[in-house]
Amino acid sequence: MIFPDEALEVLRRLEEAGYEAWFVGGAVRDRVLGREAADVDITTSATPSEIEAVFAGERTLDVGKSFGTIRVVMPRAVYEVTTYRAERNYIDGRHPDTVEYSRHIEDDLKRRDFTMNAMAWHPERGLLDLYGGRQDLAAGLLRAVGVAAERMEEDGLRMLRAVRFASRFAMKLEPSLRKAIIDQHTQIECISVERCYEELERMLTEGHPDRAVDLLAETGLWEALFPELPAANVSRPLLRAVADDAASRWAAVGSGNRTLRTREVEENTSAEREAGAKERAKRMTEILHRFKASTKRSSDVRLLLEARAEALPQTLPEARKWQGEHPKDTRRILQFLAEISPVLYPEGAWRTKTLERITHTSALIDIIEESHLPVSIKDLAIRGEDLLALGMKPGKRVGTMLLYLLDQVIEEKLENTTSRLCEAARRKLEEGENG
Repeated sequence: MIFPDEALEVLRRLEEAGYEAWFVGGAVRDRVLGREAADVDITTSATPSEIEAVFAGERTLDVGKSFGTIRVVMPRAVYEVTTYRAERNYIDGRHPDTVEYSRHIEDDLKRRDFTMNAMAWHPERGLLDLYGGRQDLAAGLLRAVGVAAERMEEDGLRMLRAVRFASRFAMKLEPSLRKAIIDQHTQIECISVERCYEELERMLTEGHPDRAVDLLAETGLWEALFPELPAANVSRPLLRAVADDAASRWAAVGSGNRTLRTREVEENTSAEREAGAKERAKRMTEILHRFKASTKRSSDVRLLLEARAEALPQTLPEARKWQGEHPKDTRRILQFLAEISPVLYPEGAWRTKTLERITHTSALIDIIEESHLPVSIKDLAIRGEDLLALGMKPGKRVGTMLLYLLDQVIEEKLENTTSRLCEAARRKLEEGENG
């Protein structure tokens, strides 16, 4: 297995100081699968204080010290170094009541969730696989370490982790693990919404989100987490169609499971389409708020869902106004609409029409960006202080005048130069006084 030189250096220094150390967890699993791993974790017989002493010459972070973890800051990466430990008595289904340090790697591996995450590797001693993790990976089977029911009782979040891993790696849940999740699925309500949200967002973006929704529904977890949104109303084809960013995937979850025929689309008024889009956006926003998602995430999802009913601009002035309203989002909106339209509209005529409109709008945005056309007040060759110099008083009228000038520029009735804009503003002011 190949690990970064820095990670090997951390391992070496621990062992030169007289302690045992291994690479563990996801990094080992991913290497067994022949994949790259973003994070490299190390476990050791050294206690947290002993780890800090070994790396006294480097910067260390003790954020997880109470649970035995010290972060060692190396020039290229930060490595979590954790003391061998055995955890006891998960009385709240989330946190161990006691953490006992150990000098034996076997104790540490015994406490881990799934066999594929309970492997350790050392550059000289090779792979330590006490629970058959490599075999389970080869068989595509997600298996708990020890008794599945006990592992799920210890930390209910492991139920979501099981779904995430099974969907990400296209694995089957081992029967006793599957039963344990079904039997205990209501206990997910005891887990903080923040932890649940993190796992849900990861399973939506790590690959095979459609499979994740299926597994959540089959185990009862979906109903426990999303009582207001039946799993049957989530379109798996839409989840597969959209890009793998979080906002697009959440928007796909909230888009509904209906395909629309040409006649049905044409018979719906724009008001009806807008009402439907706003209702879907409202529901998804409320769900994300309940999970304490960031304001930006909620805003991005709402934007994509409401865009389903938005009439795309088909003229250059319309496109410039639209770009001004959504300066950073027009490309994302167009991409999302292009991805979902073939799924939503299975009939060729309306699908073709919709995609043509998207393509045309995209071409208009290209023109705007390539020509650096003004689309917002900040793009004007005039500022508020210029209007004050013309005799305007500070206040809302200044903003109103700038919006008027912007509209004139976008409609190509006025050249975007300081002299022309000042002249137009002066003329507008005189009209107001004479009127």
